[in-house]
Amino acid sequence: MTPRKSRPPGPERSQPLLNRLTPRLFIAATRQDEGKTTVALGLFHALKNRFREIGYIKPVGQRCVDVNGLSIDEDSLLMERTYGVRVPIEDMSPLAIGKQFTRRFLASDATEHPLVERLHRAFDRAGWEKDFVIVEGSGHAGVGSVFGLSNARIAHILDCPAVIVTRGGIGDPVDDVSLSLALFEKHNARVIGVIFNKVLPDKIDVVREFAGRALRRMGVGLLGIIPAEPLLAQPTAAQVARDIGATFLAGQEHARRRIAAIQFWVGQHGPPSPKKAGALIVHAGSSSGAAPLLAAIERAGDSREIACVVFCDGERPPDHVAPKLARLGVPSLAATTSAYETAEAIQRMTVKTEPDDQDKIRLIQHLVEKHVDIDRMLKHCRRAG
Repeated sequence: MTPRKSRPPGPERSQPLLNRLTPRLFIAATRQDEGKTTVALGLFHALKNRFREIGYIKPVGQRCVDVNGLSIDEDSLLMERTYGVRVPIEDMSPLAIGKQFTRRFLASDATEHPLVERLHRAFDRAGWEKDFVIVEGSGHAGVGSVFGLSNARIAHILDCPAVIVTRGGIGDPVDDVSLSLALFEKHNARVIGVIFNKVLPDKIDVVREFAGRALRRMGVGLLGIIPAEPLLAQPTAAQVARDIGATFLAGQEHARRRIAAIQFWVGQHGPPSPKKAGALIVHAGSSSGAAPLLAAIERAGDSREIACVVFCDGERPPDHVAPKLARLGVPSLAATTSAYETAEAIQRMTVKTEPDDQDKIRLIQHLVEKHVDIDRMLKHCRRAG
């Protein structure tokens, strides 16, 4: 096993040297939201069974939240809260790219050198007394090029072998991998393999056979195929409320109910008949239709079918409706947008895994351990170190 100590990090070094002792892996992707964080979450758990201490860093953060006055990428916060990573949170997310960052950078005479130094220091701390470091990229391989720090260049700067995560399929995903490989090769960063994510179960064998052949012709290996799991794309009622700007009328204690489908209610006399459990009912009628909806749900006798009700157009149901829905275990939301706009906004949501999503996290851990060749990946990382 590689020695855990590299050299002590400290502010006294004005020109930090890169830690090249600790094995590391850069997780890249062909597009945004292809599954980098999913792979990072699962890989961290798998490595806990193989190493004593694991570090994590996301060099460039674009979706950031405030943590004690610091702007921290939400994926770094997810990793810290899930695994208690023994790395200062500011070093797990050293470069927070706000809305005006790129304009300020380009309008000034600044170069990327101060950013590179900050990155070196953060990685130094992330790798201090660690047996392995996971480096998670941001977006596709070229993200960050505008200020000189694309994913591919960061992988080179950190002397970090990379894996590329892409979506299920053959033609388009492999074409996207080819583009990513070209940029990594330009920056002399080595790609050790590709992971296909969100592959339909009945397509796995086809992807393995034909996408695998295409990758071999490119000189890169297939490291895993992770099947699509509906749960990972299902938001909670709380996430829906936050993303569409709705407010809870009642039932916030049931905010963790998962949304598996969307169904409109326009004043039908029969009970809602969702095609699957976990339907979100978009109330498309006036407030006078709320009581019949409540009666229909009560008659259905199984509130598990209904995960949430959203009242639209600023309409509020009669005072007794929302509390009764809550007693049935169904949270209710109020949205100012129309029923169509509300449903469209929900369908457009990017469903990210959050620290409270313990069911999703356990599933992700299982999927990565089962469907990614972790040991083969580690052999490549050790050779590259």
